[in-house]
Amino acid sequence: MLEHFNQLESILHNQPLGLITDIDGTIAPISSDLLHTVIPPENLRALAVLSQKLALVAVVSGRGAAEVQRMINIPNVKYVGHYGLEWSENGHFTLHPAAVRYLPAVRGLVADIEILRHRDDIVFQDKGATLSLHFHRSREPEATEQLILETLHRSPHIAGLRVLVEKTGFGIVPPVDYNKGDAIAALIKEHRLRSAIFLGDDTGDVPGFRAIRASRLNPDFAGLSLLVTGKDTPPEIIQEVDYTLNGVSETTTLLQWLPDHI
Repeated sequence: MLEHFNQLESILHNQPLGLITDIDGTIAPISSDLLHTVIPPENLRALAVLSQKLALVAVVSGRGAAEVQRMINIPNVKYVGHYGLEWSENGHFTLHPAAVRYLPAVRGLVADIEILRHRDDIVFQDKGATLSLHFHRSREPEATEQLILETLHRSPHIAGLRVLVEKTGFGIVPPVDYNKGDAIAALIKEHRLRSAIFLGDDTGDVPGFRAIRASRLNPDFAGLSLLVTGKDTPPEIIQEVDYTLNGVSETTTLLQWLPDHI
């Protein structure tokens, strides 16, 4: 992407402009301990600057919205969690009404697979309304992946939930017909954006990439989808985006470049 900054610059003056981004693998390196992920301070500083210059800076993550807010902690940034199902508004967090009815199933599943929480080769993220299980630090990832799947499907509660296959893990979410793409489309409409940039890194971001593409059917809207690649990037995702960034370091370069070119 770095060699295409001149093409990116062509949409920056199509105001109002928004920047929407994922966290893990996008503005923060994938950590062996996802419970203590650290966003590089230079990226936080760049987001803070951009939040003063753009019509919208939003973070749309698989993490809960409260956790996203804690990690970013920048005024004027919009926080969306649980793959689009939870929104922040004036310090309050609202879960999509259709997802609320599935909370007992999520809590039941968490109890049923508690044995996985204590394994060193699995990162167990209990996010309240959703759950993530990652095996990227396993020395035998295929065996660990199979163990997770077998344990999940022994629980009767999994039948009422949806399993998202990610690069090196699984997201378990309510089977609600709403995702990151729907959230991004709503943000574009709410803020009356005429251009937007979306950054993601995983299969859960594909609906967001497609939302940017769909928004471009409006001739007055300009948008770009950017995939931040890494060693585990599924190759089929690349065809969903306009450009790629080679790792979080290139995300940093982009975020630091943007304020001087708006």
